[in-house]
Amino acid sequence: ERGIPKDVPADVSDGERGPDSGGEKLLVVDDDPFIARLLEIELAAAGYQVRVANDGEQAIQLVQQDAPDLVITDVMMPHVDGFELTRLLRQDPRTAAVSVIILTARGLSADKLEGFAIGADDYAKKLLADELMPVAGLADHDVRRRQIHQHRRARERRERRRRNGHPHVLA
Repeated sequence: ERGIPKDVPADVSDGERGPDSGGEKLLVVDDDPFIARLLEIELAAAGYQVRVANDGEQAIQLVQQDAPDLVITDVMMPHVDGFELTRLLRQDPRTAAVSVIILTARGLSADKLEGFAIGADDYAKKLLADELMPVAGLADHDVRRRQIHQHRRARERRERRRRNGHPHVLA
């Protein structure tokens, strides 16, 4: 059986802010403790503040305490699966804007379509557990994409206000 890596220094995996990052808050949700720990180590080393939940039910509790910037979730988990977690996050106005990446072994097109249909921002297939997953790059990509999306939404709001005759809106 796979073991959880224990020989990583505490300062790498404790979720502290790194020197080159804004320290975005991430929540990793996976019922496989080995995968969850690998993700936690890699993301914390990349400068993210990382919390881990073992299933969707625990994730909901953690999100209610302190909403993350990004949730990276597995699909197949007991209690509340990743699809249902994403639905619940999207339905709650307090968490509707939280980015969600579904990271799963399920790579069928139907699964991807369902993930996007319920509001996931991205859907990535897990690599083999023995391979190192490029999750930090995926998280960086999502943060950049969210920033672009926020700028685009602000520009669209300004344009709507201008079209609706608000005189104090710059084009």
